[in-house]
Amino acid sequence: MRRIWLRRNNLLFNKKFYSPKSLIQLASEGLEDYKTAQLISISRTVSGALDGSKKKWQKPNPGVVKANWDASLDLHAKKMGVGICIRDEEGEVLVSACDVRAHVDNPARAECMALWKSLEICKELVLLKVSFEGDAAAAAVINAISKDGEDQSWMGHIIEDIKRIITEREDWTVNFVPREGNCVAHLLDKHALVLGEERVWIEEGPYVICNVLLQDKFCNVSG
Repeated sequence: MRRIWLRRNNLLFNKKFYSPKSLIQLASEGLEDYKTAQLISISRTVSGALDGSKKKWQKPNPGVVKANWDASLDLHAKKMGVGICIRDEEGEVLVSACDVRAHVDNPARAECMALWKSLEICKELVLLKVSFEGDAAAAAVINAISKDGEDQSWMGHIIEDIKRIITEREDWTVNFVPREGNCVAHLLDKHALVLGEERVWIEEGPYVICNVLLQDKFCNVSG
């Protein structure tokens, strides 16, 4: 019902028409994201004291912002979705973003492009101290960035560009975080594939991340 209402508003105010097929797809995706958010909530409640604080999203140190990024692939359509969420030391959202790129079918390349997009956003916002976080899917990219010497792999040109930007900004770091600490970015990259276009929200985000944002803000221990 919510999607029907939003479809009507998009037509009236934005002159954008979503077909019934797109409406059903968006509603289904929203339902799946809601279920995912609920499972995350249940999992956190059950795990409780089982060292969960080390896996959850951690607030950055004072004066630092944290940029979580993630990427997902639609192998059938050969496209990728990008999810980025930038938050301050209080857990407040500064920017959240979704983006899609065509002709991408390699996970490592997708993670590289997602990180590059998050770097671009932080450059545009002139953020001075940033901690970039990616999960296990980005481990190969994070390791490549941390190595000395020129990267000779097939995606070395992207890695070298990222390393150059990080080197020029001594208060920018790229770190690994468990999937449980990257849930918002994960939901956003899935949402990006549904949207099919770039979307940026300032000091807010789409409805699919609202529950997890609140959990991260109020239930996690400051990092």
